[in-house]
Amino acid sequence: MAKRSHLEGSPDLAIEIVSPDSIARDWREKFLEYEAAGVKEYWIIDPLTDSFEASVRNAEGKLMKTGLNPEGEFHSAIVPEFWLKPEWFWQADLPDPIQHLRVLGAI
Repeated sequence: MAKRSHLEGSPDLAIEIVSPDSIARDWREKFLEYEAAGVKEYWIIDPLTDSFEASVRNAEGKLMKTGLNPEGEFHSAIVPEFWLKPEWFWQADLPDPIQHLRVLGAI
């Protein structure tokens, strides 16, 4: 529910980027907080270890890790038709955003 100064309720998707000064909090504590809050899909991106992990809420209400498909792609369960390759985050030369928007079918 939208309020004048904030939103109430849980987001459908939470994305966390690990910080060097909060590794344990980002990997464990926030996962538990998001799960308790009712977040439907949670991604954690760790540039310190080149790691990507995604979890999706199951029928029992728990966030469960989900994997990549055989092509190395992660397809969101929450954002229709959105997918990414986590390897894009670790490339030495960042990808061309316009080219990747085309790959994603956004333009």
